[in-house]
Amino acid sequence: MPLHAIIFDLDDTLLDRNASMRTYAATAFLESFGACLDTIDVEQIYQAIVHADAGGYLTPDEKSMRLRDALTWRNAPTIEELSQHWEQQYSKSATAMPGLFPMLDLLKQNGYKLGIITNGGNERQNEKVDLLNIRPYMDIVLVSGGVIIDGKPVHKPDSRIFHLALEKLGVGATQACYIGDYPQNDIIGATNAGLHAIWRVGFHAWPDGLPEPKYQIDTLDQVWPVLQQLEREIGR
Repeated sequence: MPLHAIIFDLDDTLLDRNASMRTYAATAFLESFGACLDTIDVEQIYQAIVHADAGGYLTPDEKSMRLRDALTWRNAPTIEELSQHWEQQYSKSATAMPGLFPMLDLLKQNGYKLGIITNGGNERQNEKVDLLNIRPYMDIVLVSGGVIIDGKPVHKPDSRIFHLALEKLGVGATQACYIGDYPQNDIIGATNAGLHAIWRVGFHAWPDGLPEPKYQIDTLDQVWPVLQQLEREIGR
């Protein structure tokens, strides 16, 4: 059965998280906290932010504690101040992955329905989508913070968020492919929900003891040829 829909993760898949943090370090963070630092070194600030971020899987307060400890301050801000700044300013530095728009154009030209499923706060993640100017390409955008089932937010890898996306797109699980970087939430989650999956390698290690997925990409310009390979193999 051919594919009809391609669904993406957002951070470290469509959005270049490292490039976004570099922009955040050199602009909003430096403007707000530069006078509080003992020395100003944009590269050092960027490296401290990357270390504190830990791939995006810590709470804002945990990130802020790590960041405050990683830099030398003349007058250190509070954890709350750093957390609020990240929540309010980081998403404004959203930077696209190289090759994003040629890939999206090619997929739309070939008739695929497109969507995003991303974990995170509803306002912040939607702001990233809009700042990247990719909403016009998308038939759906589901942010876990805004998906409420049985009174509770639903996050990847819960199959229900994948099934909700399929319902909104009007396709079956075997007609859809999910592309993301995080093994448990993206690839294992999508596969358990019945979708095909392509792993965006380079950001998170694959869990020990599990075979790596057959379909992988390093860059977005590899999406099209890998999708064509997948189409050929599932059409046999």
